[in-house]
Amino acid sequence: MRFVHEKENVVFLGPPGVGKTHLAIGIGMKAIENDIQVYFVSAIKLIENLKKAYNERSFDYKIRTYSRFPLMIVDE
Repeated sequence: MRFVHEKENVVFLGPPGVGKTHLAIGIGMKAIENDIQVYFVSAIKLIENLKKAYNERSFDYKIRTYSRFPLMIVDE
């Protein structure tokens, strides 16, 4: 979990069906076991939420809300 504490990004790239989501969920579970707060969201839902917040003029609040999680997993 060093990458979380050092605020580094991890990106899994590859074709469908190779286990990217499975790896991301595994990292999320390990983080939870280590008392690290995790937020899991699909990329589409994230964009929808940010777009809605922008239109409602609450974008800064939404970004601060997401930023409070040490680990944010964005899945395709």
